[in-house]
Amino acid sequence: MEPETKEDQIKTQVKKNKSKEILIAILGTLLLGMGLAVGILLVRQNQQIKEKAATSTGTVKVFLSPETKTVQAGQTFSVNILLDTDGRYISALTLDLSYPYTGDTPPIEATDVQVSSNLVVSGNWNFPIKTINSDNQLVQMRIGGLNSSSQGYKTTGEEVVATINFKAQKEGSINLAFNPTTTKATDKTTGEDILLTPSSYGSYTVQATTGTATPIATATPSGSETQTPQATRTPIPVNTPTSSPVPAPESGISFPTAIGVGSGILLLIGASMLAF
Repeated sequence: MEPETKEDQIKTQVKKNKSKEILIAILGTLLLGMGLAVGILLVRQNQQIKEKAATSTGTVKVFLSPETKTVQAGQTFSVNILLDTDGRYISALTLDLSYPYTGDTPPIEATDVQVSSNLVVSGNWNFPIKTINSDNQLVQMRIGGLNSSSQGYKTTGEEVVATINFKAQKEGSINLAFNPTTTKATDKTTGEDILLTPSSYGSYTVQATTGTATPIATATPSGSETQTPQATRTPIPVNTPTSSPVPAPESGISFPTAIGVGSGILLLIGASMLAF
Protein backbone atom coordinates (compact mmCIF):
# COMPACT_ATOMS: atom_id res chain seq x y z
CA MET A 1 0.00 0.00 0.00
CA GLU A 2 1.44 3.30 -1.09
CA PRO A 3 1.87 6.00 1.56
CA GLU A 4 -0.69 8.79 1.55
CA THR A 5 0.55 11.81 -0.34
CA LYS A 6 0.30 15.35 0.96
CA GLU A 7 -2.42 16.10 -1.58
CA ASP A 8 -4.45 13.15 -0.33
CA GLN A 9 -4.00 14.33 3.24
CA ILE A 10 -5.30 17.79 2.30
CA LYS A 11 -8.34 16.26 0.59
CA THR A 12 -9.04 14.09 3.61
CA GLN A 13 -8.78 17.08 5.95
CA VAL A 14 -11.13 19.12 3.71
CA LYS A 15 -13.70 16.31 3.84
CA LYS A 16 -13.41 16.17 7.62
CA ASN A 17 -13.85 19.94 7.90
CA LYS A 18 -16.95 19.82 5.68
CA SER A 19 -18.41 17.02 7.78
CA LYS A 20 -17.82 19.07 10.94
CA GLU A 21 -19.46 22.12 9.36
CA ILE A 22 -22.51 20.08 8.35
CA LEU A 23 -22.77 18.56 11.83
CA ILE A 24 -22.43 21.98 13.50
CA ALA A 25 -25.10 23.42 11.20
CA ILE A 26 -27.49 20.56 12.01
CA LEU A 27 -26.91 20.92 15.76
CA GLY A 28 -27.36 24.69 15.54
CA THR A 29 -30.63 24.29 13.65
CA LEU A 30 -31.90 21.77 16.21
CA LEU A 31 -30.99 24.06 19.11
CA LEU A 32 -32.68 27.01 17.44
CA GLY A 33 -35.82 24.98 16.77
CA MET A 34 -35.95 23.72 20.34
CA GLY A 35 -35.56 27.24 21.71
CA LEU A 36 -38.35 28.60 19.56
CA ALA A 37 -40.60 25.65 20.46
CA VAL A 38 -40.04 26.15 24.19
CA GLY A 39 -40.70 29.89 23.92
CA ILE A 40 -43.92 29.41 21.93
CA LEU A 41 -45.16 26.70 24.32
CA LEU A 42 -44.61 28.84 27.41
CA VAL A 43 -46.27 31.86 25.81
CA ARG A 44 -49.32 29.78 24.85
CA GLN A 45 -49.59 28.31 28.33
CA ASN A 46 -49.44 31.78 29.84
CA GLN A 47 -52.17 33.00 27.49
CA GLN A 48 -54.37 30.04 28.37
CA ILE A 49 -53.97 30.78 32.08
CA LYS A 50 -54.96 34.40 31.52
CA GLU A 51 -58.00 33.38 29.46
CA LYS A 52 -59.22 31.13 32.26
CA ALA A 53 -59.22 33.92 34.86
CA ALA A 54 -62.43 35.86 35.48
CA THR A 55 -62.53 39.02 33.39
CA SER A 56 -64.01 42.48 33.72
CA THR A 57 -65.93 41.93 30.47
CA GLY A 58 -67.58 38.62 31.46
CA THR A 59 -71.35 38.21 31.54
CA VAL A 60 -71.91 35.38 34.04
CA LYS A 61 -72.20 36.62 37.65
CA VAL A 62 -71.92 35.04 41.10
CA PHE A 63 -73.17 36.54 44.37
CA LEU A 64 -73.29 35.83 48.09
CA SER A 65 -76.57 36.02 50.00
CA PRO A 66 -76.71 37.38 52.62
CA GLU A 67 -73.63 39.57 52.32
CA THR A 68 -73.79 40.69 55.97
CA LYS A 69 -74.98 38.97 59.13
CA THR A 70 -74.46 39.27 62.89
CA VAL A 71 -74.90 36.26 65.20
CA GLN A 72 -74.17 35.14 68.75
CA ALA A 73 -71.49 32.61 69.67
CA GLY A 74 -72.81 29.08 69.28
CA GLN A 75 -75.32 29.95 66.56
CA THR A 76 -75.28 28.49 63.04
CA PHE A 77 -76.16 30.21 59.78
CA SER A 78 -75.98 29.64 56.03
CA VAL A 79 -74.71 31.66 53.08
CA ASN A 80 -76.08 30.94 49.59
CA ILE A 81 -74.04 31.27 46.39
CA LEU A 82 -76.17 32.64 43.55
CA LEU A 83 -75.46 32.22 39.84
CA ASP A 84 -76.78 34.30 36.92
CA THR A 85 -75.61 33.19 33.46
CA ASP A 86 -77.33 36.15 31.74
CA GLY A 87 -78.74 33.95 28.99
CA ARG A 88 -75.41 32.21 28.24
CA TYR A 89 -74.99 28.43 28.32
CA ILE A 90 -72.15 27.08 30.43
CA SER A 91 -70.58 23.62 30.64
CA ALA A 92 -68.53 23.92 33.84
CA LEU A 93 -68.43 25.99 37.01
CA THR A 94 -65.67 26.44 39.59
CA LEU A 95 -66.25 28.43 42.78
CA ASP A 96 -63.26 29.26 44.99
CA LEU A 97 -63.89 31.27 48.17
CA SER A 98 -61.78 31.99 51.22
CA TYR A 99 -61.47 34.12 54.35
CA PRO A 100 -58.42 34.86 56.52
CA TYR A 101 -58.35 34.85 60.30
CA THR A 102 -55.95 35.55 63.16
CA GLY A 103 -55.09 33.36 66.11
CA ASP A 104 -55.28 29.58 66.35
CA THR A 105 -58.89 29.15 65.19
CA PRO A 106 -61.31 31.29 63.15
CA PRO A 107 -64.19 33.03 64.96
CA ILE A 108 -66.58 31.44 62.44
CA GLU A 109 -66.13 27.86 61.25
CA ALA A 110 -67.22 26.65 57.80
CA THR A 111 -68.81 23.29 58.62
CA ASP A 112 -69.95 21.97 55.23
CA VAL A 113 -70.80 22.77 51.60
CA GLN A 114 -74.03 21.66 49.92
CA VAL A 115 -74.86 21.82 46.20
CA SER A 116 -78.40 22.73 45.15
CA SER A 117 -80.48 19.57 44.65
CA ASN A 118 -82.17 21.17 41.62
CA LEU A 119 -78.86 21.26 39.75
CA VAL A 120 -78.02 17.65 40.54
CA VAL A 121 -81.48 16.20 39.81
CA SER A 122 -82.74 18.22 36.84
CA GLY A 123 -79.75 20.25 35.67
CA ASN A 124 -77.47 17.39 34.52
CA TRP A 125 -74.72 18.55 36.85
CA ASN A 126 -72.05 16.55 38.63
CA PHE A 127 -69.99 18.22 41.37
CA PRO A 128 -66.94 16.08 42.22
CA ILE A 129 -65.24 18.93 44.09
CA LYS A 130 -66.70 20.09 47.42
CA THR A 131 -63.89 20.81 49.86
CA ILE A 132 -63.15 22.94 52.93
CA ASN A 133 -59.52 23.42 53.97
CA SER A 134 -57.99 25.48 56.77
CA ASP A 135 -54.26 26.18 56.62
CA ASN A 136 -51.92 29.04 57.49
CA GLN A 137 -54.77 31.14 58.95
CA LEU A 138 -56.85 30.87 55.77
CA VAL A 139 -60.10 28.94 55.30
CA GLN A 140 -60.72 27.97 51.67
CA MET A 141 -63.86 26.45 50.12
CA ARG A 142 -63.86 24.98 46.60
CA ILE A 143 -66.85 23.78 44.57
CA GLY A 144 -66.38 22.39 41.05
CA GLY A 145 -68.96 20.92 38.69
CA LEU A 146 -69.44 19.73 35.10
CA ASN A 147 -72.63 19.81 33.03
CA SER A 148 -73.26 16.76 30.85
CA SER A 149 -76.08 18.06 28.63
CA SER A 150 -75.39 18.71 24.94
CA GLN A 151 -76.82 22.23 25.15
CA GLY A 152 -75.21 23.31 28.37
CA TYR A 153 -76.89 25.06 31.29
CA LYS A 154 -78.32 28.54 31.76
CA THR A 155 -80.16 30.05 34.69
CA THR A 156 -83.47 31.85 34.85
CA GLY A 157 -82.32 34.98 36.61
CA GLU A 158 -80.42 34.38 39.85
CA GLU A 159 -80.41 30.79 41.11
CA VAL A 160 -78.89 29.18 44.20
CA VAL A 161 -76.14 26.78 43.14
CA ALA A 162 -74.60 26.01 46.53
CA THR A 163 -74.88 26.74 50.24
CA ILE A 164 -72.08 27.09 52.79
CA ASN A 165 -73.00 26.38 56.42
CA PHE A 166 -71.18 28.18 59.23
CA LYS A 167 -71.01 27.99 63.02
CA ALA A 168 -70.08 30.95 65.21
CA GLN A 169 -67.32 29.91 67.62
CA LYS A 170 -66.25 33.10 69.37
CA GLU A 171 -66.37 36.88 69.19
CA GLY A 172 -64.90 38.27 65.99
CA SER A 173 -65.63 38.72 62.29
CA ILE A 174 -64.66 37.30 58.89
CA ASN A 175 -64.61 38.64 55.34
CA LEU A 176 -65.57 36.02 52.76
CA ALA A 177 -64.57 36.65 49.12
CA PHE A 178 -64.31 34.87 45.76
CA ASN A 179 -60.86 34.24 44.31
CA PRO A 180 -61.06 36.00 40.91
CA THR A 181 -58.27 33.97 39.30
CA THR A 182 -59.68 30.51 40.09
CA THR A 183 -63.44 31.12 40.08
CA LYS A 184 -64.62 30.32 36.54
CA ALA A 185 -67.69 29.72 34.35
CA THR A 186 -66.90 27.93 31.08
CA ASP A 187 -68.84 28.86 27.95
CA LYS A 188 -70.43 25.78 26.36
CA THR A 189 -69.67 26.85 22.76
CA THR A 190 -66.24 28.46 22.95
CA GLY A 191 -64.77 26.84 26.07
CA GLU A 192 -63.66 30.26 27.35
CA ASP A 193 -64.17 31.63 30.83
CA ILE A 194 -67.06 34.13 30.68
CA LEU A 195 -67.34 34.90 34.39
CA LEU A 196 -67.44 38.57 35.37
CA THR A 197 -64.82 39.34 38.01
CA PRO A 198 -66.74 38.75 41.28
CA SER A 199 -67.38 41.88 43.32
CA SER A 200 -69.67 40.30 45.94
CA TYR A 201 -68.15 39.55 49.33
CA GLY A 202 -69.56 38.74 52.76
CA SER A 203 -68.92 40.29 56.17
CA TYR A 204 -70.09 38.15 59.09
CA THR A 205 -69.74 39.05 62.77
CA VAL A 206 -70.02 37.17 66.05
CA GLN A 207 -71.11 39.27 69.03
CA ALA A 208 -70.05 38.48 72.58
CA THR A 209 -72.82 36.87 74.64
CA THR A 210 -74.26 39.39 77.15
CA GLY A 211 -74.61 37.96 80.69
CA THR A 212 -77.30 38.86 83.30
CA ALA A 213 -76.15 40.08 86.74
CA THR A 214 -77.54 38.27 89.83
CA PRO A 215 -79.48 40.68 92.16
CA ILE A 216 -78.35 40.93 95.81
CA ALA A 217 -80.93 41.45 98.60
CA THR A 218 -80.32 44.41 100.99
CA ALA A 219 -81.38 44.22 104.66
CA THR A 220 -83.29 47.20 106.17
CA PRO A 221 -83.34 48.28 109.89
CA SER A 222 -87.15 48.50 110.04
CA GLY A 223 -87.61 44.95 108.85
CA SER A 224 -89.59 46.07 105.83
CA GLU A 225 -88.71 44.64 102.49
CA THR A 226 -86.94 46.72 99.96
CA GLN A 227 -87.23 46.34 96.23
CA THR A 228 -84.60 44.15 94.65
CA PRO A 229 -82.34 46.20 92.40
CA GLN A 230 -82.66 45.33 88.73
CA ALA A 231 -79.59 44.37 86.78
CA THR A 232 -78.75 46.67 83.93
CA ARG A 233 -77.29 45.58 80.61
CA THR A 234 -73.99 47.08 79.69
CA PRO A 235 -73.71 47.74 75.96
CA ILE A 236 -70.97 45.70 74.33
CA PRO A 237 -69.15 47.32 71.42
CA VAL A 238 -69.56 45.36 68.20
CA ASN A 239 -66.65 44.97 65.88
CA THR A 240 -67.44 46.52 62.54
CA PRO A 241 -66.23 44.26 59.69
CA THR A 242 -63.87 45.78 57.26
CA SER A 243 -63.82 44.68 53.67
CA SER A 244 -60.67 43.00 52.40
CA PRO A 245 -59.51 43.88 48.92
CA VAL A 246 -59.98 41.19 46.30
CA PRO A 247 -56.77 40.51 44.35
CA ALA A 248 -56.95 41.45 40.68
CA PRO A 249 -55.94 39.02 37.94
CA GLU A 250 -52.35 39.28 36.83
CA SER A 251 -51.56 41.28 33.78
CA GLY A 252 -48.50 42.21 31.74
CA ILE A 253 -45.55 39.98 30.89
CA SER A 254 -45.48 36.91 33.12
CA PHE A 255 -42.46 35.02 34.39
CA PRO A 256 -43.03 31.94 32.10
CA THR A 257 -43.18 34.23 29.05
CA ALA A 258 -39.88 35.89 29.98
CA ILE A 259 -38.25 32.48 30.45
CA GLY A 260 -39.47 31.30 27.04
CA VAL A 261 -38.28 34.39 25.19
CA GLY A 262 -34.95 34.43 27.03
CA SER A 263 -34.34 30.74 26.30
CA GLY A 264 -35.08 31.27 22.61
CA ILE A 265 -32.64 34.19 22.40
CA LEU A 266 -29.85 32.31 24.21
CA LEU A 267 -30.27 29.25 22.01
CA LEU A 268 -30.30 31.44 18.89
CA ILE A 269 -27.00 33.06 19.95
CA GLY A 270 -25.49 29.63 20.68
CA ALA A 271 -26.55 28.29 17.28
CA SER A 272 -25.06 31.31 15.52
CA MET A 273 -21.71 30.88 17.32
CA LEU A 274 -21.60 27.20 16.37
CA ALA A 275 -22.42 27.95 12.72
CA PHE A 276 -19.61 30.51 12.37
